Amino acid sequence: MIATWWLLPILLMAWLLLWWITRTKGLSDKDRSIILRKWKEVEALMEEKRYRDAVLEADKTLDFAMRRMHIVGETFAKRFKKAEASIGRSEDVWVAHKMRNQLVHDIDFEITNNKAVNATNAFHRALKKLNAL
Repeated sequence: MIATWWLLPILLMAWLLLWWITRTKGLSDKDRSIILRKWKEVEALMEEKRYRDAVLEADKTLDFAMRRMHIVGETFAKRFKKAEASIGRSEDVWVAHKMRNQLVHDIDFEITNNKAVNATNAFHRALKKLNAL
């Protein structure tokens, strides 16, 4: 029988290389341009005091970035859990995303300037950590 002990490290290195390549899929210049344009829209909405729209757009922009980076998951939450491995735990993004859900699903939910600023800042930091902005 031929000794195949040397094959194991080669296969392991090949697997790690493939994992790294698929894990660190970057954004194209076009994707970055779209994200920057959308973020400018978020800022404009905040200036216009359209807080609801700003939070919704900020959430969508982060989700767009994660999808374009091939972070897999059926929902924003599942994608963001996987992204946290790269950017670190970010409780403020979870709070912001829950606020987005309230805006969409709770007819009585009111958003204040302070809440909108905190939420959009959280999304902005996450986009920066993902090198999307």
